[in-house]
Amino acid sequence: MYKKERKTERVHAFLAEEIRRLGDPCLGFISITGIKLSPDGRVARIYWSYFGAIGNSANESAFLNREEIAAVDAALKKATKFLRRRIGEELELRYVPELIFEYDSSVETGARIDMLLEKAGL
Repeated sequence: MYKKERKTERVHAFLAEEIRRLGDPCLGFISITGIKLSPDGRVARIYWSYFGAIGNSANESAFLNREEIAAVDAALKKATKFLRRRIGEELELRYVPELIFEYDSSVETGARIDMLLEKAGL
């Protein structure tokens, strides 16, 4: 179990840095919030969230809409082959995992709840 956690942490840190290096404006304010690696290490489910204006503004425009989420998903899909190749080059893993990116709405949900509580004066 410890070995799997360590492998997951290495993939997480590596992907976060590589995504930053891509320089794609769609990916400028995303953060990797978590990774679930399959038991055999062949599939990595990567959860991402948006960390741009959410912390700087308390209005609805601070959150991503469906089109923006789709644009980020498309940019991540486009970069998947490159990111897998980089993992294979840099990390010594038995298998280079298939990368599946999924939007993590938990941060946005928490921010919306905070915003509503603030509006209600609580």
